Amino acid sequence: TSTSFAVVAQMIRHSAGIAQDEPIDTKLIKLRSRVARHVPAPHCARVSELLAELADIRVPGSEPSATLLSARSDPALMGEALRSALSSFLAAECDAGPVLLVLEDLQWADASSVKLVGGLVRALRDKPLMVLATSRPEVHAVFPQLWAGGVEEIRLGILSRKSSERLARAALGSSASNDVISTVVERAAGSPFFLEELLRAVAEGSDATVLPETILGMLQARLDALGSDAKRVLRAASILGQTFSVEAIAALLGAGGDVDECVHDLVAKEILEPPLSSTFASSDAQGGGQELAFRHALLRDAAYATLTDVDRELGHRLAGEWLEARGDEERSAILAHHFSQAHLWMKAFHHGRRAAAR
Repeated sequence: TSTSFAVVAQMIRHSAGIAQDEPIDTKLIKLRSRVARHVPAPHCARVSELLAELADIRVPGSEPSATLLSARSDPALMGEALRSALSSFLAAECDAGPVLLVLEDLQWADASSVKLVGGLVRALRDKPLMVLATSRPEVHAVFPQLWAGGVEEIRLGILSRKSSERLARAALGSSASNDVISTVVERAAGSPFFLEELLRAVAEGSDATVLPETILGMLQARLDALGSDAKRVLRAASILGQTFSVEAIAALLGAGGDVDECVHDLVAKEILEPPLSSTFASSDAQGGGQELAFRHALLRDAAYATLTDVDRELGHRLAGEWLEARGDEERSAILAHHFSQAHLWMKAFHHGRRAAAR
């Protein structure tokens, strides 16, 4: 996600049990209650107000404090105020017990959140605070010198052939021939996800000797087997991103077909899943209603790759117009992305400028 402090904002909302579609007053009550659990009373109002600002929870017409008003006119001052508030909140949490922050898919995080988390780790180095971040290897290209000096990196190697064979045998059972096991293991090349997909295909009756050579080809073959209605739903979802809502999919597809039933079937087949464990879940799902995510980013890539240039441009235009009509202006960066992909440059510029201002 490209929205500033999006990851940290989601962390705050998740900690307070705040849902995206709840009324603003409910969100504020939950946030203030969560802050008051451990933050000393004299600091509760300041911390709650600034965390609400960070989590984009604003009551229309409310009068901000002098501190917040000044910070809104000075980005540097705002950054320091937010860091101080979050530091106070986490310090109080650490005093009550050890705290673990889990950040998944760090390579997709926004730079402001990554920088803020790094500063908090340094500021609270004497507290029982641990950050566990998972990512793809390209995280170092996205964030050079990530949290320099304070990271213990554990690189996961590929699955060994012996481990892959053991997993394949456990999945396919004793009836699978040694040739089938060997073919699947060789095609997987040590990738746990690809091994799982290959095993699923063989278990569903595919011939291991004619499976596609590439991961993308393997996944597209799996999507082809789902039928035309499922593929339409997945193509629409892929335009919306890694996380999305059923309502948004229905808006892109228009009339025709039972989206709810199709989505339910895709969840049962483990193509889609509720994004309960995702760092970038609720707040980034485009549209309201039931939120879902692709089970793996490669599934989204495979669905997106099946779109023609014309369909891709149309899909992004419809997504942008639908979000705009809903009044989802706070997702300016997402709107700018959709309109730029639709080649609607003036709209993309307008929302890009709004995103930069926010």
